[in-house]
Amino acid sequence: GEGYEWRGKGDPGSKTGNWFKPETGEWLRGDLSHPDPIGPHWDYGVRGTPGGFRIFPDGSYTPKAFEEEGVKLT
Repeated sequence: GEGYEWRGKGDPGSKTGNWFKPETGEWLRGDLSHPDPIGPHWDYGVRGTPGGFRIFPDGSYTPKAFEEEGVKLT
């Protein structure tokens, strides 16, 4: 997308990096081969903000769960 640049050790689109938008701190990482039950999606977040979202190919999205000190949060 416009304004995003690849940041990572691997090739663009690999799992060893993110697409990053320096002006806003937003980042995207494709996980298009993720198995069910989650399935293919893009991870989206903003630098310095916990959590994030999973964006699915049909345009739907859901908050991404994360763990903090062994407690699962959403």
